[in-house]
Amino acid sequence: MNKSLINILGVIFIFILSWYPMVAQVSVDSLENRLKTVNDIDKVDVLNELYKAYRNNEPIKALNYTQGALQLAEKINYQKGIGISLNNLGVHYKNLGNYDKALDYYLQSLKVQQEIGNQERIGFTLSNIGVIYIIKNNFKKALESFQNALVIFEELGEASFQVKALNNIGNVYYSLNDYDQALEQYLIALEIQNTLGRKAETIDILTNIGNIFNRKNDFDEALTYYFRSLEIERENKNKFGQAHSLFNIGENYRNQANFESATNYLDQASTISKTLGDKPLLSKIYASMAEVYFATDQLMLAYLTLKRQNVIKDSVFNAESSKRLAELEALYELDKKEKENQILAKDNENKSLQNRNAQLVIFAFVFVFLFVVILAVLTYIRLVQNKQANKLLEEQNIEISRQKIIIETRNQDITDSIQYAKSVQESILHKNTILENLPQSFLFFKPKDIVSGDFYWYYKKNGFDILAAVDCTGHGVAGALLTMIGNSILNQIVIENNITNPAEILTQLDQKVMETLKGQDLADTNHGMDVAICKLDRENKLVSFAGAKRPLYYIRDHKLIEIRGNKSAIADSLNDQNKEYKEHLVNVEKGDIFYMFSDGFSDQFGDKQNKKYMIKRFKNFLEKNHQDSMENQCDRLKMEIEDWMGDQNQTDDMLIIGFKPQV
Repeated sequence: MNKSLINILGVIFIFILSWYPMVAQVSVDSLENRLKTVNDIDKVDVLNELYKAYRNNEPIKALNYTQGALQLAEKINYQKGIGISLNNLGVHYKNLGNYDKALDYYLQSLKVQQEIGNQERIGFTLSNIGVIYIIKNNFKKALESFQNALVIFEELGEASFQVKALNNIGNVYYSLNDYDQALEQYLIALEIQNTLGRKAETIDILTNIGNIFNRKNDFDEALTYYFRSLEIERENKNKFGQAHSLFNIGENYRNQANFESATNYLDQASTISKTLGDKPLLSKIYASMAEVYFATDQLMLAYLTLKRQNVIKDSVFNAESSKRLAELEALYELDKKEKENQILAKDNENKSLQNRNAQLVIFAFVFVFLFVVILAVLTYIRLVQNKQANKLLEEQNIEISRQKIIIETRNQDITDSIQYAKSVQESILHKNTILENLPQSFLFFKPKDIVSGDFYWYYKKNGFDILAAVDCTGHGVAGALLTMIGNSILNQIVIENNITNPAEILTQLDQKVMETLKGQDLADTNHGMDVAICKLDRENKLVSFAGAKRPLYYIRDHKLIEIRGNKSAIADSLNDQNKEYKEHLVNVEKGDIFYMFSDGFSDQFGDKQNKKYMIKRFKNFLEKNHQDSMENQCDRLKMEIEDWMGDQNQTDDMLIIGFKPQV
């Protein structure tokens, strides 16, 4: 568990504290009816109760109530009501992510509570202040706030509030990586909670203790606490809590490389999360399951699970962004309306003053006075509008910066994962194998992204050189995962099953890829491969070729000859089980040069007219440069495509294999 997650946990625990002890729930209708009959002091309390009733579902309406409570409390000098209202405003702005404004209201509330000597509310407010310091990574001040709150709750004998304060102190030590101190605080909190007999409220503490032992690599002890937490959640029939406990247990087993148990508990967590619609947790579960599948070489399942996780992560991110934007827009409209009402009230006050003065001065002076007042009001309005606009712009810039940090962090996590995938792909491809076994050859390989959807394959079997150029559907991570699947199946066909005929290899590859994809319910998804594959028989001076939507070029006597492959790609139709691929034979003559390639080079956009390079230009280029050494041909291809692209972005992965048989 990383530091940011601990901060969130800290907020969750204090979130309970921030609302003060609540009496039995009173219906909203009943509260709104009481507003019409109670005195001013009770009216302040009712307005703050209405704030609590609306704070989660209608935050803007809740804000109206607590602001009204604050205005009335200040008017009648009701200090208790002022302190509660200021605290509510702090909670509101904390939930909106405006932590500086939230801290300001909390500090104002603390000052009021200290003046009236309400120790219990001082403890609550200190706890809320500690939450803000955790979010701002000021752990020293957070620890000081929580410890002061703990002292107050101990003096008051409030055991349940002591538990929450101890838990928050433990969270701070956890964030500081001081796991021994954190464990000490959690164990004290657990002991107090057990004496209170509130078994259900020990769940979060048990989970935190389990996380500590996880950090210490004491996985068995961690499991003890995770299972205790799960048992209580099941007793309470809390499906949400059960899903989180099952996920923690599954992660624990994955960290121990006990993949069978990990899969069992992660599957249980996944089933419950789908039922509840808990997408954030489901995203974490899929990420963990993908790690299990990678570790157990189940590449197809890893690929599908990562795709599901990415879809869920995007939906969660978009939903949160939309919700945040709606809140900001609503807050802006509310603030704008308040300012307009204040200006209108000020304008009415000035007009009333002008009317009174009109009775005391002559008409001429009244006229001048009115002119000056109106001019002053207009100037004041303009100043207020400018100030409001500048304030809104500043808040928007702060929000944009925060969102930018979130996006950059998310992008960095994705980039790190893709870099890891690149190292896995490169280790599988064995780049130098072709060049080592075919000295008169070159390999031009230029992925569009960090990882590639094109791949090359080579193996020497029974005296034959077998090599392939494969273009998988898509590029990037999705294409790269298909390359791993294709590479694995080619190894099975040629190395394990001893099949060397190119046409038979393509037939087997088509069938096995279709079997794999149909087994994963992907009949309506575009997954496939375009393949060119050759077998070089040096002894008989023969090249045999088969293609799935890819051709073979060879140059003889300075002329390029094209052999077209079949029109059907590998796995282009999951319902067609009877495809056959044709074998083509070429008797090799001295000086022949062969080329296999994907479509990325010829489909690249460039030139000033933003048009494709096209296959005709590619053929002409090969004919023009085929007499160069293989190394020089590769260099010229690189320079040619870079000159063509200019400032354009690369369109697709590029792969070209050239070889001159030594017969």
